[in-house]
Amino acid sequence: MCVRRRARQSEAAIRNCILDSRFRSLFPPFMKANTPDNLDELYERLPEEERLVASVLRALIFETLPDIREKKSYGAPFYFGTKAICYVWPASITWGGKRQGKGVTLGFNQAKKLNHSGFLDFGSRKNIGSHVFLTAEEIDVKRVVELLKSAWEVDQSS
Repeated sequence: MCVRRRARQSEAAIRNCILDSRFRSLFPPFMKANTPDNLDELYERLPEEERLVASVLRALIFETLPDIREKKSYGAPFYFGTKAICYVWPASITWGGKRQGKGVTLGFNQAKKLNHSGFLDFGSRKNIGSHVFLTAEEIDVKRVVELLKSAWEVDQSS
């Protein structure tokens, strides 16, 4: 009986593997958590629209907060002062092996302490709020700069 169960499990695994390989070409390749450690290289590997949006957000972060440190965390670029302040998460970088929607997410780690006027979405999270940008034209520079400055103040005061 144990041999039969094992044989059935093996058949199912083989079927899944065959299905995966047949349909793999239908889906675009996504980055996995083993993205390059060099963040410049990570940005270069992004699809064109994501690269443009992520690069604009990255430039805004560095222009607004010149003392911020950039570090890869969870496979994506995170920005640190005393603690993690914000992150830029392109949808091409998977989370838990799954693609997370479309566009590029700008997230704030202490968003509940920021005055964001409904700009940030919390989903089911208590502290982290984010906004997804599909194109570079959607980026509200003034609002993003205000949030970055507020987030920096919150970070420096804690």
